[in-house]
Amino acid sequence: MAAPFCHCGEPTDLKTSWTEANPGRRFYGCSRYGVRFIHHCFLFSVTIRLLCRLFHPSIFSVDGVSTNGACNYFRWLDPALDEHMRNVLLNFHRRIRELEKRQNKEVSKFDRKMVSFIILGAIVFFLFWIGK
Repeated sequence: MAAPFCHCGEPTDLKTSWTEANPGRRFYGCSRYGVRFIHHCFLFSVTIRLLCRLFHPSIFSVDGVSTNGACNYFRWLDPALDEHMRNVLLNFHRRIRELEKRQNKEVSKFDRKMVSFIILGAIVFFLFWIGK
């Protein structure tokens, strides 16, 4: 199935929600969502906003300028989950995050031990080399 086009006229991105209300639920969203305008140059920012307003008026919401330049297009791909499946997915997702954190800690412990071993080896080699 081809991705629908958003109000900007761009193909949408397929994303996955991991909120408490909709874990694992896929949706189509504007590809510009989360992309920020460059605010450090006032003239550049104003120029871009004016051009967007002229050529893509749907980017701007009724109550003002969208903060991220996205048209806020949103459409669920998957149906809503029942309470049981929602809880199962949330528990799996939490467990995976816990395991990833534990693995990262173990890898960092291994990295510290490896660095210590290399430094110790370099010191021994240096002392041996000086002793000759």
